[in-house]
Amino acid sequence: MRLKKYFILFFLVLFSFLLSKDDASAYIVDFSGDILIESKNEKSRKKTAIIGRSINSGDVIKVLENSICDIRTPDDKLFIRLDSKTEIKFLNKKGIREIHLKNGSLYLHNINLKNNYKTYLFANHSQIYLLDSEFWISVKDGTTDKIYSIGDEIYISDRYEGRKILLGDSYFREFPSMNKDDISMIHATSNEIYSINPNNPEENFKNEIPDYTFIDFITPRKESEVFNPLLFGDFSKDSSLFKRSESDLIPMYYANTNVNIEDKKYGFNIYSGGSYLYNSYYNNIVLEPYFSFDNFELIMRFDEYIKTENSSPFINRWVQGGGNPIYVNPTTILSKISYMSWFNDKKTIYMNIGKLKNLSFGHGMLLHKYSNSYNYPIMQRTGIQIHLSPKNKYSYSFDFILSDISQTFNDGGLIGAHASLFLSKFFPLTIGFGYINDFDQYSEINIDLEGKSNLEARQVDLEYSLINNNSYKLNLIYEWDGIFYPDVVHYIRNTESNPYEPVNTTGTQGHTFGTKLSLDSGHKLITVFHGNQALYTPYYFSSTYDFEKIRTLKFNDQNYAHSSNKEYLDKFCVGGDCNNDDVIYLSKELYPVMANGDFVFPTIGGSIQYDYNYYNKRGLSISGMYLIDNHPDSDNSYYLLDFEVFSSGGYIFKRLNNYKLYFHRNFTSDNDLDNNSENIMFGTILDINIFKSFKLYLDFQNVFYDINEDTIVDHVKVFSAQIKYEFK
Repeated sequence: MRLKKYFILFFLVLFSFLLSKDDASAYIVDFSGDILIESKNEKSRKKTAIIGRSINSGDVIKVLENSICDIRTPDDKLFIRLDSKTEIKFLNKKGIREIHLKNGSLYLHNINLKNNYKTYLFANHSQIYLLDSEFWISVKDGTTDKIYSIGDEIYISDRYEGRKILLGDSYFREFPSMNKDDISMIHATSNEIYSINPNNPEENFKNEIPDYTFIDFITPRKESEVFNPLLFGDFSKDSSLFKRSESDLIPMYYANTNVNIEDKKYGFNIYSGGSYLYNSYYNNIVLEPYFSFDNFELIMRFDEYIKTENSSPFINRWVQGGGNPIYVNPTTILSKISYMSWFNDKKTIYMNIGKLKNLSFGHGMLLHKYSNSYNYPIMQRTGIQIHLSPKNKYSYSFDFILSDISQTFNDGGLIGAHASLFLSKFFPLTIGFGYINDFDQYSEINIDLEGKSNLEARQVDLEYSLINNNSYKLNLIYEWDGIFYPDVVHYIRNTESNPYEPVNTTGTQGHTFGTKLSLDSGHKLITVFHGNQALYTPYYFSSTYDFEKIRTLKFNDQNYAHSSNKEYLDKFCVGGDCNNDDVIYLSKELYPVMANGDFVFPTIGGSIQYDYNYYNKRGLSISGMYLIDNHPDSDNSYYLLDFEVFSSGGYIFKRLNNYKLYFHRNFTSDNDLDNNSENIMFGTILDINIFKSFKLYLDFQNVFYDINEDTIVDHVKVFSAQIKYEFK
């Protein structure tokens, strides 16, 4: 009861601070070459650029030779591209943003509509108040600020005596004979500010202006494109930062890990609070040190759960038995690696160790949004992910994953690899090959069984570009997936001619064909048709795979599927002999046919998947699939639903730093009402700023699976409420 009172207190704190405001910052959305960030923080004097890294008030950004850097503010109102050999200082005060251009040149686009900030740019001889402004400016010539305006409004004044030029709609209405293009070039010197004659070759500097200046970097959304404001706030704030071919260059590595890069070279956080894990209450404390050096970053999370009742199970098993306290448990130690990252200088190789999230191969029909971090800390896993791709990010790629390092100690673990190759712009076909192997699905079962299950899978995926323009891309997609069983699977199916028709198979396969539409605004829609052999289900290795790879069932000698396979099933009963009501431990390929006869006929159906990801700052993913048995003697049907929404950076409320809401339901039968809660996960994560160094962290997880191996599906709840203190 005491812990419940704490939870109520946490909720009161949550709603007290959600509506309060917080300071904004900027962040890097893309770059190439060498970028240095000099922070006023003594702990991190210099940092290198990483996509998603924050730019704090007072930071100096230096773009070295043959490099560029793109910066954006969280409210999507300001975009800056820094050219080669450019240096700026960024200041963010209450309601005011300042960009101080010290050297070089930059492009800047500001949107004034619903903008809560006044924004100013300061150059050598001019200061510019940004309204609906879009311009390029250079201070390479120390005697003259060269300004090229292509926006609707620009308000320029000198830095000392108040001379100004105001070019906007009101100006051109007052002087209709003036051509906007004729006065778009402006010089600012120590003596005057004036527009120049573009026909004067001595003053015209258009040859110095980069070609990208004439591309629409920011395109405000139309009202017709605004939808679902309850989930994302005002979608009209969103805009198209790049043409989609550019935004595709963001490494998928960061999107998959979904980890916020720390902005300091090193630091330390402490969490304290309470947790409810399955059916027990715990007090917990977390120590979270982090370290960053050049291309290497490490975040450790040492969390301990103190029992409030003696009957509660231990969560962390620091020792591995044998009575020797020095004999530490490697599984527990490895699970405390929250995030370990390394990438090479060219940013063509990425490696991550720790929590893996939302991993897919190809079109995601075999490995689909797999994560190893659900149900933590009851399940503790530490995975590996490696990504290789060239600088252009699309001509080829290679990915490797290992779901859990510690399972390899028991000859288990899920590994996967996928390679893809883009053939040519003249024949725009991408070919992918994938391989997945679960060395032993029984590696996490703490009982002795004679049987094992080495499950192997392969895939071939194709994608052909039909239409590719500045607004959207339309591609044809195809994927073949094959599952190969370690043993012959014997099952029966009920047909009109034979109610106990025996079928034997060593594997199964599925085919997927459809289209993928990608808009330059970040929206993606996939619609496909599925044709599957018996026993195959798309999304085979999905977010719920770790909860369904081994499931339990009571042996029943009156069930023909059990009695006819008793000799084989004996290997999966304790003691090697199945008797009535004994628990059978069934791997994923065996459970459907032994439990309820699902998927014993070929299936056909369709699915639709919608994704929106705005530079990993906010996103929405919805998918659904419906399959029916493709046989005249069966009317079974199956469905799955998937939903996830996330946001970061205070987009909904200034104090709500991060949030995530998800619901995953893997395949279930319309005709099976007894197990309608199985293979379900849902939950939410909230990270809320309270004060400068205090945050409130809430984590709700709900998973349905047989946690105590008694053949009954349990509702496993994980609820944590913690206060976080950041040492800076």
